[in-house]
Amino acid sequence: MAVERDPAEALRSYVRRYHGFDETAAASIRRREGPGVDVLVLLSFGFDWRIGDATDPARAWERRASFVAGLHESAVLTEHDGRSYGMQISLTPPGAYALLGLPLHELAGRTVALDAVLGTRADRLTERLAELDDWGERFELLDSTLASRLDDARPPSQGVVWAWQRLSATHGRVPIGELAEELGWSRKLFVARFREEVGLSPKPLARLLRFERTKALLEREDRLGLARLARECGYYDQAHLSNEFRRITGTTPAAYVAETNLQDALPARS
Repeated sequence: MAVERDPAEALRSYVRRYHGFDETAAASIRRREGPGVDVLVLLSFGFDWRIGDATDPARAWERRASFVAGLHESAVLTEHDGRSYGMQISLTPPGAYALLGLPLHELAGRTVALDAVLGTRADRLTERLAELDDWGERFELLDSTLASRLDDARPPSQGVVWAWQRLSATHGRVPIGELAEELGWSRKLFVARFREEVGLSPKPLARLLRFERTKALLEREDRLGLARLARECGYYDQAHLSNEFRRITGTTPAAYVAETNLQDALPARS
């Protein structure tokens, strides 16, 4: 079971979406997820995940309950023992910079225990959410908690927000030098400030945005052929798309689509 809701209007430049989930399965479930362009806050109501690297299966897995996931340049594998229950907050990078109160490059490519970022108040919030029986009340509690946190938050810089919005609106297809020039910043200053407030430098973020659009079009029922998809999303050709897709996800576009269609029942692999 999954439910979702938009945040309160005042939060919408900071919070993209709330999700609630309650999943029970007879066996362990493993999924290939991301990468996306949101910073994720996972609030677990008593169950753990194991998190691995989809492009490097030999890399050690991490065990997490509630955690924050910064921007990743490649997909991750998530696995649970058949039970997951909790909530996810999808933050825009400028929203994460304000609400979490730390340079986002410190979270890039990482999943970090939530209490290591927010301290003991994170545990209390999770407990209060778990004690409620109604998803609507839980979403309202998230609204009020985040709105209160914004009162003391350090706002992101207008220049970085503008550049992030331009890149998002064009799916990463605007030259980085052009953005720096329009801001009147040196390229070095632009990259440094963008990395601090978004988590990644502009060029890798642009690649993620292009990938996210590619993935969204692949998942449509009326999806395009790969050659046309490559042209639509700004790749040189079909080979460039396929190579980039494999680098980011650890699999081919066709295999990714097949896996996504079966993901709800995907068993854990040894």
